[in-house]
Amino acid sequence: MTDRPSGWGAGDEPTIAVPATGDGDPPTTVMPPVAAGDDEPPRRGPGWILPVLLVLLVLVAGALAWVLLADDGDDDPEPTTTTSSPVEGSTTTAVDDTTTSSAPTTTAPSTTTTTAPATTTTATTPLAVTSIEASEFTCPGSLTLSWTTQGAVSVEVAIDTPGGVYDTGPPEGSMEVPAPCGGDAQTYYVTALATNGDRSTQELTLESP
Repeated sequence: MTDRPSGWGAGDEPTIAVPATGDGDPPTTVMPPVAAGDDEPPRRGPGWILPVLLVLLVLVAGALAWVLLADDGDDDPEPTTTTSSPVEGSTTTAVDDTTTSSAPTTTAPSTTTTTAPATTTTATTPLAVTSIEASEFTCPGSLTLSWTTQGAVSVEVAIDTPGGVYDTGPPEGSMEVPAPCGGDAQTYYVTALATNGDRSTQELTLESP
């Protein structure tokens, strides 16, 4: 066996030609076995796995970042401005699509006040003729008879006969009546009349001059 020169490795092993066994067969080349030793080339594992994993991680991180940015954009939309077409005699109003927060308004409970109906008490005024007066007179002639009443709606005036009616008048008033003459006295009766038919009479007697 031929000694190998120093510095040869397993890959530097020379090939040996084997002569042909027949007339037409070409020579066969036999590769010598590679001896296991320090010169054996190192075996490499599947080195493509790590780069592929890194690329996948970068893609996943990019997708997550895009989703987060898209969500943030949807939560805070840009304000939109609505402009109405101008109409003659009107002004254009721009509406800002913003949220306005107002403080809660507290309304005091309403209080219902019940007022009792007023009761009107009408005092009953007693029916009466309160005064009778006569003016100065001469004989023959006439005089003015005046009177006042309470609780009456009208009066009746009679002369010398209480049941007779000389004339009628208002609750307070006066009228001209004949004056007494010829040395005789004359009596005047004033009767107050109420709505329910009640009557109240007063009299005044005058002497002739």
